[in-house]
Amino acid sequence: MLGSCKKEGPNIFNMFTDVKVEFHNNDPQDIVDYKVVHVGDDVWIDYTVTSAKEDMYGLNLLEVGTSSPTKYVLDSTQRRSASGIIKLKASARTGQISYRLYATDKIGVYLGDGYKKITMDVVNDFNFTTERFVYLPNSFALIDTPAVTVSYPVVDPKAQSFYSIDEAKAYSYEDGAANSAKIDAGIYYKAVLTKNSNGTFKAKEDHYYMYAPGVTPSPLPFNDFNFNGWTAKGTLFSTTVVSSSNFTKFQTGQQIADAAQKVAVNQTNIEIKSGNAYYFLTKDGKYGAIYISNLGSDRKHITPYMDFLVKVQL
Repeated sequence: MLGSCKKEGPNIFNMFTDVKVEFHNNDPQDIVDYKVVHVGDDVWIDYTVTSAKEDMYGLNLLEVGTSSPTKYVLDSTQRRSASGIIKLKASARTGQISYRLYATDKIGVYLGDGYKKITMDVVNDFNFTTERFVYLPNSFALIDTPAVTVSYPVVDPKAQSFYSIDEAKAYSYEDGAANSAKIDAGIYYKAVLTKNSNGTFKAKEDHYYMYAPGVTPSPLPFNDFNFNGWTAKGTLFSTTVVSSSNFTKFQTGQQIADAAQKVAVNQTNIEIKSGNAYYFLTKDGKYGAIYISNLGSDRKHITPYMDFLVKVQL
């Protein structure tokens, strides 16, 4: 007759009960378990950590989901009980951010965190709109090589070449006038011709631009769009280029504003290139950044287009 016995192993849920962690609520900035805060708020962790059996040599504050805690060295008077205040600022990102405070021994071995977690819920202060499209109204350039001039014989008023940041919506020239107060930007294409030393045609370079419609004089290289009667929203742009990595790093509206305020955001017509981002400033004082993913055409988009992402303060 065969028999077996069940072997009980260590249980992580009762292995570290000697360490107790208490969070105190002595100040309006203190957090004890869960707290809603806004970007830029100060958040204090007022703590007392005690150890019944083992001496403590350090405390570690670990953001849940990361692997590199902030370490605090304890002195000889804090081996069994340590109190203090850790001051944080809600500036890294929006959403829920959780922390655990745990003790370690002389060689850095984990002693326990009291099975407690604190969470600050940072109220969102920006909108992130992904993958929007606008289309060039003048995608064809006619070059007169003897005269070395260019014209745009086909300008499409139905092309959705304008964009409203607030609505995250594209408009065409045909429906733009009735919605002009909402429209922040339009795009167009310009062929730049170069000449040989003898003045003859040499080459054509393609350039793309983003502009604020309704400004005077119009920067468009064609006369088909007349903005009389349009209400210019007054959005401004920067010529300063923001790298794709920096655009990705923007996790709050305040981060965008802090970065944009360091450069000039005062243009109504800028050249744009794929892979770059540019700051903008709306008439009501909100900063944002627009990242250009693609410029051109492909099998899905026969008409040349701009594929972009937008981050803007609320």
